[in-house]
Amino acid sequence: MTVLKLTRYELKKLFVKKSFLLIIAFMILLAFGAYLRPYLTNYKYNFSGIEGPSDLYYVYGGELTEEKLNTLNSLYNYASEIKASGVYDPTYNPDKYFGGYQAIEVYAILQMCENAERVMAYEDYIKSVKEQTNEFIAENPNLDEYMKKYNQMIADTFGDRKLNSISYYDGFLGYDGFFEYKFSNILILLIVVVGVMTIFTTDTACGCKDYLATALHGSKITVTSKLIACAVFMLITMTVFFSADFIYFMTFERLDGFYQPLYYLPDFKDTAINITIWQYLILTFAIRFMGFMTIALITALVSHITQKPVTSFFITFLSFFGFMFARYLIVAEHLSIFNCFNPVSLLMCHDMFRSFNVTNVFGTPLHTYIVTLVGVGIINLILLVLLFISEGVIAKKGRVKNA
Repeated sequence: MTVLKLTRYELKKLFVKKSFLLIIAFMILLAFGAYLRPYLTNYKYNFSGIEGPSDLYYVYGGELTEEKLNTLNSLYNYASEIKASGVYDPTYNPDKYFGGYQAIEVYAILQMCENAERVMAYEDYIKSVKEQTNEFIAENPNLDEYMKKYNQMIADTFGDRKLNSISYYDGFLGYDGFFEYKFSNILILLIVVVGVMTIFTTDTACGCKDYLATALHGSKITVTSKLIACAVFMLITMTVFFSADFIYFMTFERLDGFYQPLYYLPDFKDTAINITIWQYLILTFAIRFMGFMTIALITALVSHITQKPVTSFFITFLSFFGFMFARYLIVAEHLSIFNCFNPVSLLMCHDMFRSFNVTNVFGTPLHTYIVTLVGVGIINLILLVLLFISEGVIAKKGRVKNA
């Protein structure tokens, strides 16, 4: 059988298991429960007021021309006067007020004007960063090579940044909530571990492993097909949960401004990458895939060696929690390089991009996310080599046993 046929067989074998399908269904129900929980338990979520702020942006959002700035200034004066008076029209009038009520409209106008002010101030902020960098270099002519390169990286990264348009953004809602939402990561982790564990232990359970051991290259082809099946399965799982998260936040939290640069978001104003928000979503999906691949490879290696599902499950989760503790315990700057070999750093990749993070690699400053991708890539490569070595040893013992 070819690798492709074996891969299809492994995926089919996985998805016909009723117990596994029940686990997936249960995880999906948990995900939907997590989505609904804020609206069932928190009074602050009021659907009647959601339309106000976002609809206002549809009318006045976009590029901040001089004419639009004058309009926003007039709206700000109107909203400030109403807020200062504390007297609002209590009647519901969607034709007169955004969101139907004057109080909602006033809140939306003030929030939008604050957002516009932040956008206009960003250019001055960038100028101050560049000026401080240049002053630091001028005042310290005897800087070592590392600091010279570090300051040059700052100048190159922030040099041409500017903002000239506004999109809907409302505090913790929207992108902040989307990036901070980690429950899907837990569900993906559980499904991936159970799925990979199942793929790498069923051959022993049904006795096929003894037959594969008698073939000279059969076992290696089988391991390759299993790894491809694991990657495909993980990609499907991640896509399903990412899509569900994205649809939820698009529907209820009003994600907007995908064309905006990432540094448009306040939490990412000092980010080290100059890409748009939609490009960032694709990038982080790929980075998280690489982090989950490390967990999948650990599961595959342990399952392949022990051939005991329960043992594999506990060892994998012990290693994962070990990575988690290491991620939070290593705070000293001179030890931060170790987090660059930690797959949890990729699963929580938003922390790497919120600020300008660099890592000292043999006297050269490199962006932390690049070092982490290389570091975790090396770990994945080592796990792959160990997996194939263990397969060779197991297959050799099997051939000697069956001789």
